[in-house]
Amino acid sequence: VVRVFDGATLVGSALVDANGSWSVTTDPLSEGLHALTLTQTDPAGNASPATSPVNITVDTTAPGVPGNVVLMDNMGVDVGEVLNGDTTDDATPTLSGQASQGAAQVYVYNGQTLVGSAAVDGNGNWVFTPDRPLAAETYEWSVSSVDAAGNESPRSAGLTFTVEIFAPVAAAITAVEDNVGPLVGNVGKEAFTDDRQLEVQGTGLPSGLVRVYADGIEVGSTLADASGFWAVTTNELPLGSNQLTARQFSAGVPVGPETDVYRVHVDTTAPSAVQWVVTDDVGASQGVVGAGGETDDATPTVSGVGATPGDLVLVRDGQTPIGSAVVAADGSWSVTPTVALSEGAHTLNVVVQDPAGNQSPASSQNITVNTSAQAVAVTRAEDNTDPVQGHVALGGVTNDTTPTLVGTGRPGEVVTISVGAQTLGSATVQPNGEWRFDVPATTPDGSYTYTAQARDAQGNPSQTDFTLTIDTAAPAAPTLGGINDDVGTVQGALS
Repeated sequence: VVRVFDGATLVGSALVDANGSWSVTTDPLSEGLHALTLTQTDPAGNASPATSPVNITVDTTAPGVPGNVVLMDNMGVDVGEVLNGDTTDDATPTLSGQASQGAAQVYVYNGQTLVGSAAVDGNGNWVFTPDRPLAAETYEWSVSSVDAAGNESPRSAGLTFTVEIFAPVAAAITAVEDNVGPLVGNVGKEAFTDDRQLEVQGTGLPSGLVRVYADGIEVGSTLADASGFWAVTTNELPLGSNQLTARQFSAGVPVGPETDVYRVHVDTTAPSAVQWVVTDDVGASQGVVGAGGETDDATPTVSGVGATPGDLVLVRDGQTPIGSAVVAADGSWSVTPTVALSEGAHTLNVVVQDPAGNQSPASSQNITVNTSAQAVAVTRAEDNTDPVQGHVALGGVTNDTTPTLVGTGRPGEVVTISVGAQTLGSATVQPNGEWRFDVPATTPDGSYTYTAQARDAQGNPSQTDFTLTIDTAAPAAPTLGGINDDVGTVQGALS
């Protein structure tokens, strides 16, 4: 017979079977520490010494329900605590909390199914992460505390959440903006820019962190807005070719692939000024208009050579653009103003702009546009002979065979006087704007139309006609018909 003692108290016994085996179920033990020993007694009644005690603790009290249970999303763009009813894109979210005193581990359930356990540290803390990624579906997790004796607490309130797996969305560069210099706006792929701190724009995951790189070196970062739009102003880029890329991150981990390369060329070297001329293409006098010269061409051609093919030549009247042209493969260019220049003085400026927007120093030339000559005029003729002298108006009569024609015009111009096809001579307009011409003495009596014609420095003609009658024939002597007394009492003819 084998007897089991709790201290000195017999708590159970059993008869050893033919194989030497035995089994004892003790009487109920109280909560707490117990020292169990065994003895065996043979059929003659001889009892063996007691075995060394085996100390056990009886514990039938379950620990408390775990507290401060928190589910955390640690992946993707939207990281942080997953609340009851939330959706997460983390297929291995972290569940953690505080176990009650005496708990050795916690059990994690999905509904009624045990899905795993986690050890409790010396401070009562525990963390559970699924062994394999969760499927995309809805879960209801709860936890219980389990002590070393195997007593399990009631479960915590269920936390319902849904796992929804999103395919990574690659960040994309949609535009690169140049914000400095005369040429601003979008810089296309393989295009040139003079802006060393470009604004790179693109799309990605809403609220995601985006990093922008130039040749693999980070040059700026930002957070996308709620719609996924982002814009980064880069650090100063090196001159030359720059391969711009972008990538989005979540919790420091890249999300999705890097964008396609967006290559731009940074160039801040201004082109050199070019030599150019202004050409008059209309009227009697055409050709190159020198510095300070006059032209009757209101749309003169501005042209030059020696510029870099592909550069843009900008022509301005003062500060007003009047035309532009792309330099040809041979370095030549030509600009004809699209709007006629007004009468008067103009300062034409020429600037060369390269594809990056860098501009050369401006070169200038002054010209004067004069499209209509000051009209020459004959204001009068002067009779210089007796008995009647003085001014003779247009269409008048004079007995002076060498009358003087007087008129106005542009100072310095030469006025040519002719009658029909016969040229009589010329006169120069004086500084006061007046000219005088004495008609030759061979002029016989009759009616004459004198034509006065002049040309300005650009060859613009101007003319006017003046009609005059020369009459040197004396009239017949008058006849005295009589003398009459017209007053008093005696009136009548006087002999």
